[in-house]
Amino acid sequence: MAQICDELGFNIVAEGVESELHESVVKKAQIHSAQGFLYNKALAFNVALSLLKKA
Repeated sequence: MAQICDELGFNIVAEGVESELHESVVKKAQIHSAQGFLYNKALAFNVALSLLKKA
């Protein structure tokens, strides 16, 4: 499925990546974007907004 989406020009984001095992499955599927608790815990709105303003 990831290959088909890539060929069609879609970007895939794997959500819910919570462990290194999850991350390895995502990488094996050649999905290049992921989010989840492995990378960062959920942020309060004001914290997220502050980070976006700095970017």
